[in-house]
Amino acid sequence: MEKGDLLILLDIPNSLIGEITTMILTEIEQYMRQRRQSTLLELSQYFCIEQGALRYMLNQWVRKGKMHKIGVKSECQRTCGQCNTSELEFYEWVDNAKVLRSS
Repeated sequence: MEKGDLLILLDIPNSLIGEITTMILTEIEQYMRQRRQSTLLELSQYFCIEQGALRYMLNQWVRKGKMHKIGVKSECQRTCGQCNTSELEFYEWVDNAKVLRSS
């Protein structure tokens, strides 16, 4: 899913797609600053956004160095394959000071 695909499906004019995406990114930032860590599933449910579209948005923060994808935590030791990996895909918000120290 590309940027704006979901919004196009909702019949939102192209002129508003960038503005809406920016608003959602700001809301994600505020949520993650408060929570520090969250799973893809929690974020998807909270913001009512499809996980693929949300992952695209989260990757924008990752590229800017504001968020880390912790990856899929291997808390489940079973080999049944029935785990919902979005429950185990963690993201963490990082402060600017923390980013500067790790550089």
